[in-house]
Amino acid sequence: MKKLTFTLSLLLVLLTGCSGAGKKKIELPPLEDGQTICLENEDVRLLDHETDNTFYIIVQSKYKDGKSFETPEGTIFETIMGNSLVVSQGTGNIRTLLVYNLQTGEEKARIENFFSGIAPVPEGDSAMTFYIYNEDTAGMAWDASSEEWVLYGDLEEGMQNSTIDEAKRSCEEHLFPGLCIVPLQKHRMDLASWIVTPLKEYHWSYSE
Repeated sequence: MKKLTFTLSLLLVLLTGCSGAGKKKIELPPLEDGQTICLENEDVRLLDHETDNTFYIIVQSKYKDGKSFETPEGTIFETIMGNSLVVSQGTGNIRTLLVYNLQTGEEKARIENFFSGIAPVPEGDSAMTFYIYNEDTAGMAWDASSEEWVLYGDLEEGMQNSTIDEAKRSCEEHLFPGLCIVPLQKHRMDLASWIVTPLKEYHWSYSE
């Protein structure tokens, strides 16, 4: 029995040593002009790289066999969720949400009309929620002649909530004819299947 226990212990040590043997650390280069660190951990360093013409994210692996890559131009860092890098691309607050596998650099999901004014929220490492703008839904426009908000379209279930008043108050100092506030719909993405599910939850906000 003692011999068996010793043999199993030795095997465990050998396996543990082998699992870490292939992960050779490398020294990352110093930051260049226009680069700032978004996030850094024991595995990767994420850089926000800005030039005169564009901006994007650089993923630098700290291991020789790790994957380093760059996101498309016009992307900004949003968050890290488990093994997924989340960035958004575009100008203004209605953008494209992109999700990458940090180990392979593979693009796993692309979501249009993401509202960047509300950051994606993780649900552990298995899912995240975010808000989407739909131009076909109802909204409210400021009418300067009557000095009132005018509803256009039909409100769906869940759209009538307290965030309408919050959105109106946020616009009080910048009112102009045709200014709109719109309901943004909450969505959940499963980070294993990449399936996006719309939820009956809405948050009203100013629309550019």
